[in-house]
Amino acid sequence: MLQEYIQDFIYQSHLSQTGEEWSSSKVQNIFAFTVSVFCLAGPVGAIGGPYLASKFGRKTVMLGNNVLLIVGVLFSSFCVSADSYQMLIVGRAISGEFRDTCKAEDFTPSANLSVNKRRGNVLIKYF
Repeated sequence: MLQEYIQDFIYQSHLSQTGEEWSSSKVQNIFAFTVSVFCLAGPVGAIGGPYLASKFGRKTVMLGNNVLLIVGVLFSSFCVSADSYQMLIVGRAISGEFRDTCKAEDFTPSANLSVNKRRGNVLIKYF
């Protein structure tokens, strides 16, 4: 149901932008990319998160992530009113990247607060 709605939105958005009709397989490929871009952008944030935290501090990075995560959500939210499926893709990429940056910094305080002989146990239960 939701998949059909998003695919119809992608089709109608492209049709109104260019006047060109897409085949259903092309729309499905764009939909598949839209869904997977969230996970594809995640490792970029997870790899860059510890570097940013050591350079700017954990608190600053987490607050900056929240701001950029809100920007990604706003892109995704207003894509229908802007009639742009590209905004949906960009919003999901931003949200995925900065969600994983924050996730990389989130479990560090949990490890620091735990008792020394229980530290590995805390990280295993986190995932």
